[in-house]
Amino acid sequence: MTFTVEHFHQLTQLLHERPEWRAEMRRLLLTEEILNLPHALSELAVAQQRTEDGLQRLEAQVEELAVAQQRTEARVEELTVALQRLEARVDELAVAQQRTEARVEELTVALQRLEARVDELAVAQQRTEARVEELAVAQQRTEDGLQRLEAQVEELVVVQQRTEERLNRIEAVLHTIKDDLAYLKGRNLEQLHRERPHQYFRGIISKARTLTIDELRHLTETAVEKAQITENKADDIELADAVVRGTEQQTGARIYLVVESSWGVGKNDVERSARRAAFLADTGIRTRPVAAGRWATPEAHDAAEKLDVWLVVNGHALAPSEEESP
Repeated sequence: MTFTVEHFHQLTQLLHERPEWRAEMRRLLLTEEILNLPHALSELAVAQQRTEDGLQRLEAQVEELAVAQQRTEARVEELTVALQRLEARVDELAVAQQRTEARVEELTVALQRLEARVDELAVAQQRTEARVEELAVAQQRTEDGLQRLEAQVEELVVVQQRTEERLNRIEAVLHTIKDDLAYLKGRNLEQLHRERPHQYFRGIISKARTLTIDELRHLTETAVEKAQITENKADDIELADAVVRGTEQQTGARIYLVVESSWGVGKNDVERSARRAAFLADTGIRTRPVAAGRWATPEAHDAAEKLDVWLVVNGHALAPSEEESP
């Protein structure tokens, strides 16, 4: 019997009147993957929140390290001022030493005159000798003070060395944290490109959908079996951050975007996208290379224009000959 429009309306009325039939109809018409989609989206949101929490903790650690760095620099400045004061004190002691030596010279002249008047000035000679002894004691005290100053300077040198070693360790930790943050941000952006292709690549294609790993592997394995590409090229294609299928805005034809994602797009990202898109095109499908990130270097722009690669910078699609807005 032919299923007519009237039959369809009758079926619609029955489904409206019998909610349990509608649930059964959904179970028959929809796949298990679509029925489980709300649960999968909920799990994905939780994973995204964990990623953002991890980034916030890392940013707090970097801020703490920056504050510690400022305290270290302030301490180094204090030590530098203290060392300058010590140097000034040493200069003062040197001047005092010169005055002492000048005084000793004057006493020597006076002794020569006193020798001619030994009989008359014997008492004065004794006082002079006592004064010379006092000067010797003062000189010894001066030398002891200089030795203590030298020891303090040596201690300051050791402290300075320890400070420099600690600064080097802090610098190494900061460099590691910087690399980890760049990796996490790049991985998070790559995940966004895969999950929201319609949002990031709508300036290039419509009806965007990211191929799953299994779909891409099936495509490359079929091409290898047909001798369209080598296994090495297939492996390289599968290393792409994302392969997105959609309808080209300009021609309306089906096209595959081969996407390389990076927080900061560089020349290497552009070259990898162009190479992998060319390999995928050898399978007989239409492809377009794309390099996407939050920002792109001048070298990346030059390479994109030379290799005919689209750039997606901070969500804005730029054709190979198009300049980035300031």
